[in-house]
Amino acid sequence: MGTTPVPAPNKVIEVTVRAKPLGLWTCALATVAGVKRIIVSVVDENSRWQCASGPQLCGPGGTRQPGTGCLYPKAPLGALIGKLGGSDADDTTADNGQYAAGVYPVVFAVGSFWTTEIATDFKSALFLTMNDQVARFEMHDGSIGVKIETYS
Repeated sequence: MGTTPVPAPNKVIEVTVRAKPLGLWTCALATVAGVKRIIVSVVDENSRWQCASGPQLCGPGGTRQPGTGCLYPKAPLGALIGKLGGSDADDTTADNGQYAAGVYPVVFAVGSFWTTEIATDFKSALFLTMNDQVARFEMHDGSIGVKIETYS
């Protein structure tokens, strides 16, 4: 019995996600079109960044504090989060973590690893950022490097 070979990604890029981006989100992939699957993984599992909650550093999984009032309330404070669609200036706080299937932008927790299947007709961008309250972004520091793989 042979094994089924694992397909190679069509595209692999590395992106630095800054804790204090110019907008609220870092544009990681400007165009997600004709892609069936995306995988985002942290390059260095020991990466740390600082959110505004205090001097402690946290990794892509965030702190042990809830994300109340943050861009994505379902993820912990300081966690790496992502968004399909929209712009780098979207404040998704008011959405309160409620997203309907097929309605964009869609926000989600990334942590150190995230993967999803994409509708073949989806044409927009992938954004990444640290989960926090908008007013506290100026107090962030550091960055986390991620690898993004796309499959057609």
